[in-house]
Amino acid sequence: MKKIILLVGLSLFLKSIFAVEFNSPLQTIKGVLRVNHDSNKDVCSITLDSDVLFIDKCEGEYDPGIIGSFKFISSSSGNAQIVVIQRRMGGNACNGGPLILVELTEKYNPTVVKNIDFCGGQDPILKLQNNGLLITFPGGPPNRGSGYIPTVKWLYKFGTGMVSKAK
Repeated sequence: MKKIILLVGLSLFLKSIFAVEFNSPLQTIKGVLRVNHDSNKDVCSITLDSDVLFIDKCEGEYDPGIIGSFKFISSSSGNAQIVVIQRRMGGNACNGGPLILVELTEKYNPTVVKNIDFCGGQDPILKLQNNGLLITFPGGPPNRGSGYIPTVKWLYKFGTGMVSKAK
């Protein structure tokens, strides 16, 4: 009985995570997702098997990374997964960079939401909810300089491809 309670508690804890680095390539429910950075051409891309989901210039950026991956069951599309990728700006102005969300489902083509802008102090907190993914950029002092960065929350609603500010 104690083992079951421990596993349930661990499962609930893992549904809300601080940004944690995952390795690329990542095996997903739809195939192998790769985050690529060709520093010779200053191009970053995200691929799923042989399909290019995202490509952009990334001159002066560090390697982007996968900071979150959540599997869930959707009532309309069956097994699903959301992967959160963070671009990393070069220089010292930002700690972090814009987020890119990739939603994968068994029944539909991947959905890519580009550039939820982030340039702040602490890493984002990702929390899986019934209807979407809550992304919190914690407030606090910047890494460099003075002042205060306010807390900002975004909600990605599953199956919509839309992100909106959350309360």
